[in-house]
Amino acid sequence: MSEKMREKIFKAADSLLSRGHEPMKITQKMVREALGGGSQTDISRYLREWKAIKQDILLKNVSKIPEEFDSLMKTFTGSLWRSLETYFIDRANQHITSELENQVKTTESAIDELQGAKEKILTLVTENAQLKKQLEDVQRELKASQSETKKHLIELSKVRNENITLEIITQKLDELSKRK
Repeated sequence: MSEKMREKIFKAADSLLSRGHEPMKITQKMVREALGGGSQTDISRYLREWKAIKQDILLKNVSKIPEEFDSLMKTFTGSLWRSLETYFIDRANQHITSELENQVKTTESAIDELQGAKEKILTLVTENAQLKKQLEDVQRELKASQSETKKHLIELSKVRNENITLEIITQKLDELSKRK
């Protein structure tokens, strides 16, 4: 039974490999779905074995690369590396230059805005001084008005008191006149 399960798992993994999946990226879940079920323990054990076999085959094939090809690849990769390095350094320099130009523009714009803000602040300071003076004038007028109002209230109070006194006298006179 174990050997049959091993063969089924190997066939399912080979099928996934033939459909374009990389050997080391084939998962237990993928194999289980391809089989339509199965023990996770069995799938795990035999999939590990299958991957080890595939890795050994790959390593043997890699070690068979001819020396001339290896030398050519080293030359090519060195040349490619230098070309890429030059390309990316140039791109980085272009990017840095562009960023610096943008920063200069942003800084100049900020300086202009600050200058405008400074002028607005000076205008506001001047207006504030004028408003303070106007406020002081209004406060003086208010004090004077309050003082006048107090005088009028005192007079009003006196008049009310006199009025009350007169009403009392009038009532008494009315009472006296009714008695007679």
